[in-house]
Amino acid sequence: MFPFFQVPYLGNGMVIGTNAVIHVLISHGFAIGAFALFIIGEMHFGVLGQRNTACEGWNTFSRSFLGFLVFTITLIGAVTGAGIWFTTMTLAPRALSHMLRIFFWAWFFEYFTFFGEIVVLFIIYFKWDNYLNYKPRLLKKLGVAYIAFALVSAVSISAILGFMLTPGDWISHHGFWRAVLNPSFLPQLAARLSFSFILGSLIIIAFVFLRAADSFRREAIGFYGQFLIASILTFLIALLIYYIVIPMAFVSHIRFSVLTSHFSRYPAIFSIGNVILFLILIVCAVFALRKRERGVKMVIIPSLFAIILLVAQFERIREFVRGPYILPGYMYSNDILLEEEPVMRTNGILGSSPWYHSVYPQDSYGKGAYLFARSCMSCHTLGGINDIRDRFADRTADGIYVIIGHTHEMIPFMPPFSGNEEEQKLMADYLYNVINDRIHVKSLSRSIAGDAHE
Repeated sequence: MFPFFQVPYLGNGMVIGTNAVIHVLISHGFAIGAFALFIIGEMHFGVLGQRNTACEGWNTFSRSFLGFLVFTITLIGAVTGAGIWFTTMTLAPRALSHMLRIFFWAWFFEYFTFFGEIVVLFIIYFKWDNYLNYKPRLLKKLGVAYIAFALVSAVSISAILGFMLTPGDWISHHGFWRAVLNPSFLPQLAARLSFSFILGSLIIIAFVFLRAADSFRREAIGFYGQFLIASILTFLIALLIYYIVIPMAFVSHIRFSVLTSHFSRYPAIFSIGNVILFLILIVCAVFALRKRERGVKMVIIPSLFAIILLVAQFERIREFVRGPYILPGYMYSNDILLEEEPVMRTNGILGSSPWYHSVYPQDSYGKGAYLFARSCMSCHTLGGINDIRDRFADRTADGIYVIIGHTHEMIPFMPPFSGNEEEQKLMADYLYNVINDRIHVKSLSRSIAGDAHE
């Protein structure tokens, strides 16, 4: 059993999710999409530039864009990548430990592919001018090697994230390959690669307006417009298949994940909003295909915002809809295994919790504080985002007690309270006193109760 820690005010989910979305935008949009299209551009414009004056501007553009890519990938991408491990190890250690046991070899090889990406990336960057002038074939081989490393990494991560949503028959049979070849693996991989190339195309086109010569700009926009429209269509098809393979019990949670409980009463907002976002992308792609510089310039920034919102929404839905689980059919979102839950209902949570005895006060409020931290702090905070006090405002202690025992029946994406009746009463009393400011909470990160005011 691991100790509990919560980021005050923001909450664990917001911290993990924000870092993950930033990393996905960098690792997918820049490291996969933009860099792969950059290498493809070198293969296309580098050859044409030898006999087509309109493409001579590629050499000047490519050097500055390569520097921008390397800076973004190695600084922001690497920091947020390490941040994912830091935040999950700190805020969801038990879930990560189980995932490491299941996907040890996938992550093992993914580290080598990431190392290969960085090595090839630096070789290309520091030797760009020499290879461009004297060894163009070697440059292309290095580019292909980088793309191969990036694709292997994308396959590994898609398998792991797909498993966290649709573990399939791994629940009953286990096995590494059963976990990898889960139902949502292929459609999620296709969706991720698609929005990687959408974002990559838009990044390059935006940079073309900033740094490319006028004579080269029109050719570049038309060339990358082809990848943009193809990626948008592929993304739509992949999302449709992805939607089909998601269990129906999870599909019903989609509108809550994006609109929150209040706005979920108006599901048209979700549909209309997404249609608008895709229309913006399609308009930009059509302008690019027709080489309409003015039109592309007008919609390129809205298009970047549109794909960022779609990617953030994709990740938010994937994380949220699997509630009440962090690993469906295996572990609840509060890190309690499904097979442990019946035992805890009989024997209680506190008896099997060494961290309670070593950290928390040994009184009724300390017990209640620990039970809240163990059961609820993976999603709820005290005084921050998704504040538990807002959920139980104006409730009596008995009312809170009843709600705790039936929360999973009232709200299907919340896990059940796994303690016995006595612990349920302790937690209800603790929350009632916290809500009514009768208890001072000494540590929001641990939810450790201090002296009572009364």
